[in-house]
Amino acid sequence: YHFFDPSRESLIKYYTSSELEPTSTSILNDNYSYYAYIKFYTPNGTHVESLFMEVHEGFDGGYITIDNETVVQLLDMLGPGISTIAIRIVESEYYRASPVISIPLEIRPANWIRFGEKNTKISLVDPFVSAWGSAYSNGEEMGFESNYPYLIGSIWVEPFYNATGDELSVQDYVDISLDCTIYNEDGTTSTFPLVSSIMLRPGNNDGVMTFKESLGPEGHFLMGMQCDLNLSFNIDFNKEVIFEEQRDVNIKLLDLRLEANPSSNAPNTTWSIYNDQFESMLKLKLRSH
Repeated sequence: YHFFDPSRESLIKYYTSSELEPTSTSILNDNYSYYAYIKFYTPNGTHVESLFMEVHEGFDGGYITIDNETVVQLLDMLGPGISTIAIRIVESEYYRASPVISIPLEIRPANWIRFGEKNTKISLVDPFVSAWGSAYSNGEEMGFESNYPYLIGSIWVEPFYNATGDELSVQDYVDISLDCTIYNEDGTTSTFPLVSSIMLRPGNNDGVMTFKESLGPEGHFLMGMQCDLNLSFNIDFNKEVIFEEQRDVNIKLLDLRLEANPSSNAPNTTWSIYNDQFESMLKLKLRSH
């Protein structure tokens, strides 16, 4: 970046990104060596390893290389789950240190399928399970899953670090809510909350949050209804501190889908953000029948 002004004051003052103009010249083209600190945190936020590595020039930027032996050691130290990689370019002779960039890293064990248990095993001696009641086997309630879809999603809240590497986002709780608008036969609508006040902290504290809401008889009884579902977030819990520190809270929607029989080994996905994307608007309309 460059900003041309020959005065001494212009050379020593701080500029915002909006005041700077990008150039086609990469700072990696000079003969100066640039380095990066890479820190690794387990899913529960424990720091387990730090690396100090040189940044090499690539086709459209810089890159670092971690050898296979180091990767194997890191996988063993981090363990399964969502870990965090924090990367920061070290201060050089002419440039200040970069902000910390946080990258989620998911490590799955060798026989990973999905977290949680599969359907409850049902004895063939009791061939009938009523959808509108409860059934028990040796005192344990027998699970039931209809053919109506579930709304399933995963959300990641990105941690925020200041210039010295201290995390400022420890108390950045995000309130997640899911509202439903029903279209009645007389042309009127009814809006009510399906899920409210799910509190989530940044990913290095709470990891990836996954929600799963049944739209059928085992959940919200939306069978045969036309409805709009609205997924929303707010940061009211820590909004005053966030405003004072003049920073943003980055919330990433990693997964959102409508899926019937999700606990089976052959789930039926009727819509997903990965395969279908959003069309002309972010409000998802569906018929749950």
